[in-house]
Amino acid sequence: MSWVDGYGVARGEKRPFAAGDGRLIYPPEACFDGGRGPVLDGPVSSIRLEAQRDGIEDYEYLVLLKRLLAENGSTLNADEAARYAKLLEVPSAISGGLTT
Repeated sequence: MSWVDGYGVARGEKRPFAAGDGRLIYPPEACFDGGRGPVLDGPVSSIRLEAQRDGIEDYEYLVLLKRLLAENGSTLNADEAARYAKLLEVPSAISGGLTT
């Protein structure tokens, strides 16, 4: 469980965040067992963070393809160059723009 403090919450009061609260990492589970002492476990990744990582990796691959086409496109025949360039087009079914 994550806790809200500040942002309109009175000093000393804590309110729980719900699941899907927009966090990318969460405290380790050892924080919630009621034990005392420091917790040395690392944070817990969220599916949201892993999806963002995957999207960044996909973008990097497209940038590499675009660069390779710019540098070596003249060495390809027209059909190959067109086929590779088509991979850089984003279909409207996937994204209609930066806000959709």
